[in-house]
Amino acid sequence: MNRPSNCQDRNNEEPGNAQAHPALFISEITYHLASFVASKSDLVSLALTCHALSEPALDMLWTDPPSMLPLLLHLPGKPVEVVEDEQDKGVKKTVSLNHAFTIEDWDAFLKRARRVTWLAQATSHRIDSEYEPEVTYHDISPNVFRELCSAPTDIIFPRLKQLQWGVPPEYAEHALPFLRMILKPTITDLEIYPFPIAESDFLMSLEQSLPNLNVFRYREQEIFAAPGEDITTAKFEAFNALRSRIIRSWKRVENLWCGYLDLDALNHLAGLKGFKVARIPLAPSIVSLPFPPGSFPSLQALTTFAPEGQSLRIFADFLRVVKIPFVNLHLGAGFIEATAFEDLIRVLVDSEHTDKMEALRIEELTFHRADGDGVTMPVMEPLFAFANLRELFIDVLRVVRLDDGDILRMAEAWPNLERFSINMRSGWKQESSITLRGLRSLVERLPHLFELRIAIDASAEVEGLDLGAFELAPGYAANDDCMLFRLDLLDSKIGDNHNEVAAYIADIFRGYDLQLEDVPLAWTFGFVPRDLLAECMLYKPGWNHVSNLLYAATEEAWGKDILD
Repeated sequence: MNRPSNCQDRNNEEPGNAQAHPALFISEITYHLASFVASKSDLVSLALTCHALSEPALDMLWTDPPSMLPLLLHLPGKPVEVVEDEQDKGVKKTVSLNHAFTIEDWDAFLKRARRVTWLAQATSHRIDSEYEPEVTYHDISPNVFRELCSAPTDIIFPRLKQLQWGVPPEYAEHALPFLRMILKPTITDLEIYPFPIAESDFLMSLEQSLPNLNVFRYREQEIFAAPGEDITTAKFEAFNALRSRIIRSWKRVENLWCGYLDLDALNHLAGLKGFKVARIPLAPSIVSLPFPPGSFPSLQALTTFAPEGQSLRIFADFLRVVKIPFVNLHLGAGFIEATAFEDLIRVLVDSEHTDKMEALRIEELTFHRADGDGVTMPVMEPLFAFANLRELFIDVLRVVRLDDGDILRMAEAWPNLERFSINMRSGWKQESSITLRGLRSLVERLPHLFELRIAIDASAEVEGLDLGAFELAPGYAANDDCMLFRLDLLDSKIGDNHNEVAAYIADIFRGYDLQLEDVPLAWTFGFVPRDLLAECMLYKPGWNHVSNLLYAATEEAWGKDILD
């Protein structure tokens, strides 16, 4: 079928057809209409209707491809091919070059590329299919990158604003020239994964090429050495100085994720009115240095980690100097001191802006538990000052001593909680005093809660429990509005009363989807703490049985509903 030349021509194909509305010839309106089309197939159909809608539809179709892969496939001369390689984790597909791009290939590729505004996972395309158990990865081989660098223009993505770049280590050196080629002043959001190349040279290229950057996330884990090269303290400091110098050249940064910065770079950020989000490790040299009054006027979210050998106490010292009304705060330390956790909490709540805090995360990233009182009600109670908390993650290497009354007081203090977690990596290392009844009361009092990670004691018989009064099918309700709920009962204790526990939990979560097909309810640690190995062998089988009972009952209930 021949495509009409424009909307008006199509309406004139048959006598009596109404003329196209004049609004369809106003580009702002057609682009606005196309932005509401979510389906890729619908965008293709829209692009084929008429010239007036073709350009807006094609722009929407190619604005955010999941990777470079769609841009390279189905070119006229088929210059690339996909080579499959079966691996343990699924199928790896590599895009390789068949032959050099023809003029027609470049024309088709550049027509697509000029519409791209957001390119995520630029060199890898991951596909998860509910119908296929494996995961498919697409990587672009070095010969394709070399060919792309020979493009007839040095501006391949003239509209590109957001770029997420990560390559396999074996391809990093070959991909770097192409990365440099596509870094243009239009980019305002850049995320780079670490790769073993001359990182200093790469960072220097950012200083002049990205003057309008708002978001920079550089996930560097370490400074990579060339073969036979030692990483010295001098090189590390030089790299930090270079990074800091580049940060100082950016005047519009709003969101920053990078390594250590010197005091000059931090003072630069402190004076930016639009600087809102930071993920930066804390350097020992700047902890006690005072910043000018009014520093970081817009900073809302901070993720930072203590230097090696420092505990949470260093953040207490830092927060005494920097008075910022945080909305989101994430603090982590790899060294543990007996009273550092308590000291930090006392400093946190010593603020005139406790009503601002919505998300708080405190972590001790070590393997040795601290002595002392641990996580108790007297230690946690000062946090009640944060009345608007929506997320609370406490993960400290300390014994947890909380009971039903304590946990309900927390629910009353934080009625808006959506995510609540205490020691999800290290467990409670104590026979929890929170019962199944306490769990029910907590869930009932927090209507917005959808993630809960605590330990309970499910070994005792629940008085008055009538199995006949419970449906053994959480998430199966009279409607399809079940809210997804992530329940992790950590190192909880359980006896032989598996059916009773399953029935009680099912009744608590009758209006939720516990996603039991993914993980059991308890003892799901990635690495079981060494001091919990004996308890894990004792209680994990029982919790697996409870999870299986609930999952099987839910599947059966849904199956009957479908048959009916």
